[in-house]
Amino acid sequence: MLSNGVDALTHLQSLGPTLPDVLHRSRQAGVSTWIFASETPDDWLLTHEAARVNGGIAVIGVHPWIAATLTDGEQVPLFKQLEEMPLAGIGEVGLDALHARGPDSSVRWERQRAALIAQLRIAKIKRVPVILHCVRAYPEILRILEREAPLSGMLHAWNGPESALQAVLDLGLYVSIGPVVLQKSAEKLRSSLHRIPPDRLLLETDSPSMAPPGILVGEPRYLPHVAQAVADARREPLEALWKQCAENARRLWPTLPRR
Repeated sequence: MLSNGVDALTHLQSLGPTLPDVLHRSRQAGVSTWIFASETPDDWLLTHEAARVNGGIAVIGVHPWIAATLTDGEQVPLFKQLEEMPLAGIGEVGLDALHARGPDSSVRWERQRAALIAQLRIAKIKRVPVILHCVRAYPEILRILEREAPLSGMLHAWNGPESALQAVLDLGLYVSIGPVVLQKSAEKLRSSLHRIPPDRLLLETDSPSMAPPGILVGEPRYLPHVAQAVADARREPLEALWKQCAENARRLWPTLPRR
């Protein structure tokens, strides 16, 4: 029976009064610890409170979807506030080409880049890991990460090109696998999983926004489904992989509670 699992990325703070029931089901499924990552500056305090009350840790940042909409005058005070907060980590931050489309695409893209660079530098100053989001932007995000290295952190919901995987690993980052691995169309992702070293692999649900096929709302209780798919693809025993990924998460995030 699986136990003491770590969900390396959730946004469960958004669930409000249903959160205790969701976490109860999570524990029954063997997932006892979670990372709560902010989605917008409006939920920074809520994210901290969710982690304080329920265990796990809060990771705070400006998501690229939000960063694309903020002017320099709006971004700067947010980053000042972020730099002054007690932090376990910064995230979810990154680049998303799909959210830089439209007539003002170049402006939205530059806002994302500026926000990412500013937050990576805060992470280095505060010596905390980052959670990275990347959609169709690997050449640019890798250039930025190489310039800002060294950094600690994780690339979340990995589904990038195989050509980028080694570069991510060479930067010392962890690679987190989410429910996308359960999709029939994810054959290329599954075939690349053997290239991730055992001590750099993480598991996540990205719940509630991501979920296994056929399920509308994600929860950490589905993390064993992700783990089974990863174990099958890597031809490893499920229990050993589950334990290794939890150990990896606690190495990257040393303030995670042990339960």
